[in-house]
Amino acid sequence: MLQSQQSWLLREIEQWHAEGLISESQKSTLVKRYETSPGNSYSIILMLAGLLVGLGIILLIASNWEELSRSLRIFMILSFTVACYSLGYYLTYGRRNYPKTGIAFIFLGLLSYGAGIWLIGQMFHLSAYDATGLGLWFLGAIVMAHLTKHSLFFLFALLLLTWANLSDLAIREVSLVTGSWYYLHLLLWLFPYLYKHNNSLHRTALAISFLVVFTGQLLTYGHSLFWLTILPLGALLLDRKWSHWPFLQGSSFFSPLLLLWPLFFIQLILISGVNLILPSSAFTLIVWLILAFAVLYSGFYNEMRWESLAFLALSSPLVFFITSPFMVFSYDLANYVDIFTILLLFLGSILLIQSGSEGQQELYINSGTLFFLGCVIYAYGKFAWGLFDKSLFFIGGGLILFAVGYYMEKKRRILVEEVRGGAHGE
Repeated sequence: MLQSQQSWLLREIEQWHAEGLISESQKSTLVKRYETSPGNSYSIILMLAGLLVGLGIILLIASNWEELSRSLRIFMILSFTVACYSLGYYLTYGRRNYPKTGIAFIFLGLLSYGAGIWLIGQMFHLSAYDATGLGLWFLGAIVMAHLTKHSLFFLFALLLLTWANLSDLAIREVSLVTGSWYYLHLLLWLFPYLYKHNNSLHRTALAISFLVVFTGQLLTYGHSLFWLTILPLGALLLDRKWSHWPFLQGSSFFSPLLLLWPLFFIQLILISGVNLILPSSAFTLIVWLILAFAVLYSGFYNEMRWESLAFLALSSPLVFFITSPFMVFSYDLANYVDIFTILLLFLGSILLIQSGSEGQQELYINSGTLFFLGCVIYAYGKFAWGLFDKSLFFIGGGLILFAVGYYMEKKRRILVEEVRGGAHGE
């Protein structure tokens, strides 16, 4: 639970007690349950301790590496790694008295495992130009994530997997966990972990990793950025279907809203005149149209029409297929693509706020507000730059942003209070 959420909850508990809704003993029980855990700070300290010790040992061994025999080097690496894992397991699952210290030692073992891959690679003069070592390190980290069920190892595994893919994309290579193999590891390792330990932190981290790798692959290999318009719609459909499965208890899984964020800013970049690779095909357009129809149908069938309309407007491929060679548009219409696109984004932002208000989702309200402000900033900069003296341009822009920001913040607060009030009423 975030600190802000915890503070709000504790204030609510005090208010419930003051209104006589709960007794003193119930208040004490609730406060004790949601009070700040003192272990959070020292668990971070222990993680940093493990990191520093690991770096120190790596530097110590590396400075004397050439003086050691090959067999002694391998023995030292394996011994230290096994010792860290064994001690960590004993403290966490054996005595069970020092679980956070035990996790720190397991993390230290994982760091030594990664350092061992690098040192052994040097020893046998293995190629340093692909991400195979990072891939092996990722496999070790994700196995530890499944065994310990600890977020630290899952997030570290995601970092390694993303790093490996970006590393190989830079040199256009494919190795153990990169290229098309990346998606296999998503299915084999990451989705199963998220299925068992589904929370907003894990979903957000996985979505960011996926977006970074997927967008990098599109740009590196010249594939169509049109696919970015398909992701939010596909994720929204899957999420709606997923949430109806009883054994998942209605939990979200695919973070469709988060997938809108990069698409929103990429569309602003494209209509501002930045030349990105935009090859398209009729197939991608057909896929988008099918998904759009499915999103609309499911939205109206499940009374989520505002959400469906918001996602369609914000993921509209207008800027993509108007500039695509297989679509035939007049030159005059192509000149107005930026106006059409910014109007669609304005509309999508308003619909997203309305969807958040109707569905009591604060994240939708905040995202829609930020999207709307982004559209205002872009539109003012695009269409007012040549109309005013530069000083008047900035003064006017500041005044407009003050006015729009005040109005949107006021509306956002009202909507958020309605959402929270509705949640309390239930």
